[in-house]
Amino acid sequence: MEGILNFVQMTATYSNAVLVAILPHFTYVAKTLELPIPTPIVQSQVRHFFCDPRAGEIGGWVVLTNGYEFWYEKGHVRAFSSPWNYFRLQDPNLVPKFYGPLRMNENEAVALARQSLKKLGYTNEIFAAVEPEVKLATSKESFANNQGVPQYRIIWHDPDWTNRDIAELNVNAKVKHVDAFELYSKIFWRTNPDVGVVPKLLPKTKPQPQLIGGRRLTPVSATYSNACMNALMPIFTDFAAKLDLPMSLPITREQCTNVECWLDKGQPSVQIILTNGDRFNFNHGYVFAFYAGDNFYFGDSWGQPVVNPADLYWDHPVSTNEVIRLAQKAIHKLGYDEKLPEVKNKPNTVFAMKDSGTNHFTRYQVGWDPVDVPGISGWKISVEVDAKTETIKSIFLENTNLWCEPPKIDVPISTKN
Repeated sequence: MEGILNFVQMTATYSNAVLVAILPHFTYVAKTLELPIPTPIVQSQVRHFFCDPRAGEIGGWVVLTNGYEFWYEKGHVRAFSSPWNYFRLQDPNLVPKFYGPLRMNENEAVALARQSLKKLGYTNEIFAAVEPEVKLATSKESFANNQGVPQYRIIWHDPDWTNRDIAELNVNAKVKHVDAFELYSKIFWRTNPDVGVVPKLLPKTKPQPQLIGGRRLTPVSATYSNACMNALMPIFTDFAAKLDLPMSLPITREQCTNVECWLDKGQPSVQIILTNGDRFNFNHGYVFAFYAGDNFYFGDSWGQPVVNPADLYWDHPVSTNEVIRLAQKAIHKLGYDEKLPEVKNKPNTVFAMKDSGTNHFTRYQVGWDPVDVPGISGWKISVEVDAKTETIKSIFLENTNLWCEPPKIDVPISTKN
């Protein structure tokens, strides 16, 4: 049976009561991990607080004036992040500020992560029995040129479930402390605190499907969505112009059949679909994906092919090198050569369906940088090239080097119109 998601009527009284109830938990984490935060954490140190609006859930997201962020959910501090957490960096121009000496090896970093979990009261045997996955932010060779980022990402995978993580910690090997953690498993859940205020419920929503995985997105008001679209249309237009996409420019709201605007950790996450079926996706401050209405490999919004493969053959031989050149040219037109240096190298894949007799399939998928998630295949950089028309039918760019500050939207985020 599908669950019914209910929301509370958000008031200042209720929101303040929740904040007062969860601040001591953030103080406990700050003291236990010896974070450079004055304790106890008080309301004057809070820059932003987004209270969890779900009925029965006590928690929310807090951003402190010093840049530290905390998330409280299911009776515990589910996550925190330091402003020096490299793995959440969105402006590539700031990378040099994270350079420093590597003062811990992998074993020392893992030991610190285990010790930190234990201090926080999480002594589950999995952390002792299972060896975590350890990733260094930059290559060890980069430290020889004083361009290394001394941070480790340490991930414990669930030994009983494929593609499920238990916890993730980021260790700063320069100053030897934890810069962030995120706790995914139910083993961390505790009892919610009593906030002393019983909020009223909003009218019940329709049953919603239970979604698994992905990232949690926050709805926004129509006013915010409209302002966001006004700010992003020039960005979508610039993207289309650079790729010479066959469409009327500038892109306007009148060309959109569907607009979806959400917040992803406080930043706009947007998808627009045009009348010709073309689809654009924006997040982390840039257009990270485009899918033509007649693309082949990614299909429509549900991944179903929108063109018949039988219509995509012609009798002209196709040069793989030319296909690669067209994909690289698209990256160049977008101005991403320096930020995506791997594209200058030979791609990991150049894929097309099998030829049919003397006819050659015209659509090629060119991919760089395999997705490094067990059980999930794909490419962090992917371009669909139409070899017949020498045009781009889709492009997907998932790389933190491209993250940047999104345009500022000076309207309320509230879901109320």
